[in-house]
Amino acid sequence: MAWFVVRLAQFEWLAQQPSIFRSSPPVRREFCSRCGTQLAYQHDDSPHIIELTTATLDDASAFPPTQEIWLSQKLAWAASDARVEHYFGESQRSTDTDGA
Repeated sequence: MAWFVVRLAQFEWLAQQPSIFRSSPPVRREFCSRCGTQLAYQHDDSPHIIELTTATLDDASAFPPTQEIWLSQKLAWAASDARVEHYFGESQRSTDTDGA
């Protein structure tokens, strides 16, 4: 799934607030309350950022991928994009506010 990261202070929901599910104690996932589509991910260790699903945007092409993370869990048949940075686990940039 493609995500992009923004500072929470620079983000607001413009329409209906999503439904929230705590999938584990530090993780908050947000979903459309009408259709169930996952919209956002937040982690208690990074309360200043929100990760948003790229595919739910009106123009997903506005945020092309710059890296692939968690390749240790990649399905064997899933292709990788040789043009972007690759990480076996999580990259520092994926939780860094300077990159948001």
